[in-house]
Amino acid sequence: MKAILIKVLPATNTKPRRCKYMAEGVEAHVGSYCDGDARKEAAEHFAQRLGWLKDGDHMAHGMLPNGDDVACFTS
Repeated sequence: MKAILIKVLPATNTKPRRCKYMAEGVEAHVGSYCDGDARKEAAEHFAQRLGWLKDGDHMAHGMLPNGDDVACFTS
């Protein structure tokens, strides 16, 4: 089972708020879409790009106590 951690990166003086998508064994990806459902869609796109999301697979999304989101696969 693969899980994707979605961490919100706060805005800086030079960059807007962003999301960082991380999973074990792959390079992290930073995306600019970071609000609500956009996080879920971007996590699914991240999984598709890596070839993890197959036909019939679905992703479940949840939130950790520290405020980070996590997505994992369900059948």
